[in-house]
Amino acid sequence: MKDTLRVEITNIGNYVNSKKDDYNSVISKNEKRMYFTSRRPFYARPDRNYFDNKFNEDI
Repeated sequence: MKDTLRVEITNIGNYVNSKKDDYNSVISKNEKRMYFTSRRPFYARPDRNYFDNKFNEDI
């Protein structure tokens, strides 16, 4: 492959890496914030997905 990039993935701790499904991170343009999809319980919407009984994928 012509345009490849070697990367290293690092676990950055329990605050970001939870026991729930966390994925699809996006870095802000100024590289100071990271947003990601997570299937964690959310106090305002504790409902679960009908098909897999996991928390909904709010971002």
